[in-house]
Amino acid sequence: GHVMTAWRDTPGQVGLLTIAQSDTRIAAAHALLLSKASTLNDMKLHAGHVLHALDPAIEAAGPASGYGAKRAAAGAMQHVGFTAAVDNASATVKSHASTVTATLTEAVAAIDRAIALAQKVRSAASPAEAGAPIRDVQSVVEEIGRGLQQSEQEMRLMMKAEGL
Repeated sequence: GHVMTAWRDTPGQVGLLTIAQSDTRIAAAHALLLSKASTLNDMKLHAGHVLHALDPAIEAAGPASGYGAKRAAAGAMQHVGFTAAVDNASATVKSHASTVTATLTEAVAAIDRAIALAQKVRSAASPAEAGAPIRDVQSVVEEIGRGLQQSEQEMRLMMKAEGL
């Protein structure tokens, strides 16, 4: 339930995976704007918005929820682990939880890569210097989105199998 439905400290008290996906969509929108930016100031602005969406501890201001995809995905991974560790967890729950944990682990690693790339853009001294990391930010953010979508699909299968 904490992963998919509600968690007490998320904006709107929605599930952790919901916030991770929402903030990742905002990061993706700004990664696209970043790829189209022509001035260094615009590049740095949109890189900052990507950072805010992924980890507001790094960039406090921006258009996302303020929770951050990284924190939400890591929290979802932790709660899936709690679910699988319950003594009476079914084999189905344990199997699905294993898959969800793997996809969330990959998503968090991709978030870290996207953060590093966006930080390179923010520290660039010229548009040319920002060019290489800009090209990679968009594809890595898309990778994050795919991983979170796979996690959601697997969670839905788990919930259905458990009659939830």
